Amino acid sequence: MTRGARIGLLNGAAVLVAVVLSLSAAGRGAETHTRVAQVAPTTQAIETLTMPDGSPALRDAGGEVVPLRRYARIASVSLIADHILTEVCEPERVVAVTGRSKRSSHFGHLHGGRAALESLENLESILALEPDLLITNRFGDPRFAARLRERGITLFDLGEMRGLETLIPNIHAVATLAGHPERGARLAERLQRRMRAIARHVPHDARPRGLYLSLYGKQLFGGTRGTSYHDVITHAGLRDAAAERYEGWPALDAEMILALDPEVLITKAKMGAPICNHPGMQQLRFCQPGGRIVELDLELVDDPGPPILEMAETLHQAIHE
Repeated sequence: MTRGARIGLLNGAAVLVAVVLSLSAAGRGAETHTRVAQVAPTTQAIETLTMPDGSPALRDAGGEVVPLRRYARIASVSLIADHILTEVCEPERVVAVTGRSKRSSHFGHLHGGRAALESLENLESILALEPDLLITNRFGDPRFAARLRERGITLFDLGEMRGLETLIPNIHAVATLAGHPERGARLAERLQRRMRAIARHVPHDARPRGLYLSLYGKQLFGGTRGTSYHDVITHAGLRDAAAERYEGWPALDAEMILALDPEVLITKAKMGAPICNHPGMQQLRFCQPGGRIVELDLELVDDPGPPILEMAETLHQAIHE
């Protein structure tokens, strides 16, 4: 898959959103999984600018210039921003977070009386909150962002979510917008240091070939270079088997997976058995008796923010301890 076709949360004038709802496996319960993919033009790098009047500003991933000033009412429709704001911003300044964070069994307690926003399409809810800054990853139709800007809302687009490659700049950007760049610098440094430390003593030849897979309906998808799944696999002390041939979220079949020769399957909780029952998968090493399958927390495994640290630690423990 080429960079231009990478499936991710990208900005652009035209965004294609595809949602696939499916049961994890017939006869194994009614748990529903949702896959959301977007395809759009590449984002710009976030960078600091100086306005004509000499005041500082940040240019976001969509090319919009956002002045740096004290924002008193910050709202977020970005899971990444939710996490970062919790670490770097005064609680009373954050008026809304994503519905996913609000409902989270891990993080919901951090968001008390804050409003929950599902997307930029919640126009009336967003306007009612009267935020002076709204942080997004441009998920959805960009026309909603334009309408909010027309109503005087300052939006900042963090752009793509591609694991540590974009998470670290996002940490710096959100902390700078919150007026505390030094807190962002500390958070970014601590996260990177701890990620590097997880498997620092595991030699290359002791690192098994791991493959992240998820099942949506009848289709298997990987998660490799350019995603948080790749960061989790490699920092946990495994080699990403898919990284040799693929990028992003490739659609795979049993024959393609067999060619990758993975030793370990990394997937979501309760998804290992449905994957191994998928046609042709029984011949894979990890689906045979004694094969190695690591199922990660259903909520956190898809979180491209700081929880990748916990996922990498959990995977490392399962394989190397």
